[in-house]
Amino acid sequence: MEQIFYILTGQAGWLLGAGRRISDQSGDVVRIPPRTVHTVHCLGDAPLRYLAVDCFPAGCPQTEPSWDVHVQNVCRDLGWTINKLFRRRSNLRISPALSIC
Repeated sequence: MEQIFYILTGQAGWLLGAGRRISDQSGDVVRIPPRTVHTVHCLGDAPLRYLAVDCFPAGCPQTEPSWDVHVQNVCRDLGWTINKLFRRRSNLRISPALSIC
């Protein structure tokens, strides 16, 4: 899966792969190549809002047919639970995803 992020508001800090750090702000586009481990964090006081587009050149994966399943798998792999994730980040809001495969 390749991901493309468009920053709507705020400033983002990214950790890509093995320690590469970048930052961006409203209006910027970030492309995450396939199989690149990444995290995004809000930098500053303004809320970070972004649009994420997931691209599946080979078709939708059978193991992750929706964004919700993807988040559950990431949490499982990191030893987290969804409830723990939301407790740690009380201001975290995930909008419903539109999956078209």
